[in-house]
Amino acid sequence: MCFSATASFTATVTLVILGTATLIETPSKKELLLGVFPILFAIQQFCEGLVWLSLNSSSIEGIYAPATY
Repeated sequence: MCFSATASFTATVTLVILGTATLIETPSKKELLLGVFPILFAIQQFCEGLVWLSLNSSSIEGIYAPATY
């Protein structure tokens, strides 16, 4: 998203909720990979939020490198 840590974490929560609902409603195992995409995007948004936080705070500076990968 590239707006702020708050926006990234809000998107994370929203995507986890939607991803969970999607996985619950997935009718077959063949469609499971497609249903997991919102969860994968949630992980990406969470990492982006960590990058935002590490840019503004020197106390969690060690998170920056792993979160960027």
